[in-house]
Amino acid sequence: MMTTPLILGTYKDDLLRGSPASEILHGKSGEDTLIGVDGLDSLFGGHGDDLLRGGAGNDFLMADTGDDTLRGDEGDDMLFAGHGDDTAYGDDGNDTIDGGFGSDLAFGGNGSDLILGAMGKDTLFGGQGDDVLNGGSGQDELSGGAGADRLEGEAGRDHLSGGSGNDSLLGGSGRDTLDGGSGDDMLHGGSGRDVLNGGNGRDDIRGGSGRDTLDGGSGDDALRGGSSRDELIGGSGQDTLWGDTGRDTLDGGAGADVLYGGSDRDVLHGGGGNDSLYGGNADDTLTGDGGQDVLNGSNGDDKLYGGSGNDSLYGGTGDDSLNGGSGRDSLAGSTGDDRLYGGSGRDTLSGGKGDDTLNGDAHRDLLLGGTGHDDLLGRAGNDTLVGGSGNDTLEGGEGRDLLNGGSGADVFVFGPGSGRDVIEWFDTQADEIDLSAYGFNDVTDLTLRDTASGLVIDMGADEILLSGRTLAQFDPDAFLF
Repeated sequence: MMTTPLILGTYKDDLLRGSPASEILHGKSGEDTLIGVDGLDSLFGGHGDDLLRGGAGNDFLMADTGDDTLRGDEGDDMLFAGHGDDTAYGDDGNDTIDGGFGSDLAFGGNGSDLILGAMGKDTLFGGQGDDVLNGGSGQDELSGGAGADRLEGEAGRDHLSGGSGNDSLLGGSGRDTLDGGSGDDMLHGGSGRDVLNGGNGRDDIRGGSGRDTLDGGSGDDALRGGSSRDELIGGSGQDTLWGDTGRDTLDGGAGADVLYGGSDRDVLHGGGGNDSLYGGNADDTLTGDGGQDVLNGSNGDDKLYGGSGNDSLYGGTGDDSLNGGSGRDSLAGSTGDDRLYGGSGRDTLSGGKGDDTLNGDAHRDLLLGGTGHDDLLGRAGNDTLVGGSGNDTLEGGEGRDLLNGGSGADVFVFGPGSGRDVIEWFDTQADEIDLSAYGFNDVTDLTLRDTASGLVIDMGADEILLSGRTLAQFDPDAFLF
């Protein structure tokens, strides 16, 4: 049976050098230098500020107390820094480095390395290869370098940088900063108020618990806020953002993005590109910004702003406010008492169920009241207003408008400058015509005449045609002065 040779130092500052064979070198106390050369060597620094070099072969290095420097050199080495503020280099091979106690500096070098910061304020560099870095407790700095690395901050306020490659970054507890770098990375903030930056590539970013800030950077990214009040920024690329629980702010940035507010009261901005925004539960605010966007408020009393572009806005359930902005927009209030504003452009407004208010603005708009007691205002432009069921109020405004009250007792409102309008369907038993804005005294201030198209009501500069009706069918009591 062969035993491994033992080379012992003294209590002074020793230089211990091995041989090509496998040996055990022990420096004891003092500031020692231990060099393993070839073979499977075991180096123990002992007390003092020591330098340990493994040399070639798969070596074992343990520093003990003092501020030590450990170098694995070639081979798959194991380095244990021990107590003190130590510096460890794995160099070549697949190495394991344990910082132990103290604020340590560790470099994995070449190969796929395992680096553990353990206690203290540590700085860990993975280098080349697919490395695993664990900061442990304390405020740590972890950098993966090249390769597909896994970085774990654990406890403390840590900074994790993935570098190049497809990396996994886990912040753990504490207020952490995670930078994915290049590659398709996975970032998870864990607990605490974290900042997560995806960088380049197609990244998966999750905030976890705590009030987090997530930035996808370039590439097609997926961002999920988690619990608490988070801020999500998609950046460039076609991104998907989930606010999850908490009162969140989502900004898609450039690209065709999809945004989900989740539960709670969220604010969503589509940014540039053709975006899709979904408010979720609670009272949300959705803004499409540039591009041809789709906005869906879902549940709650929501506010939707289309911005520029030809947008589609759906209020969903609740009492919603929809503003199309510029462009040719489509607005649908759905259920609830909704307010719809077409904005500039040729728009289509549909109130749906509930007592809705529809404003067409300037241009040739189509307003559909739906069910309920609705107020429809065409404003400027040649508009078409259809009240639907319920007792509706229709006012075409300026331009040549086409009005249809539908079923129910409807009121048609006209004022100076309304132009030549047509009431396509007028119920002589239930509907009324409001001319109070003109200041007329009674029907004698008007001129009524039958034509081939129907009954014309002449107010001087303005006219109303009751399509298919005659003077004999009309009751002057239908006027409101």
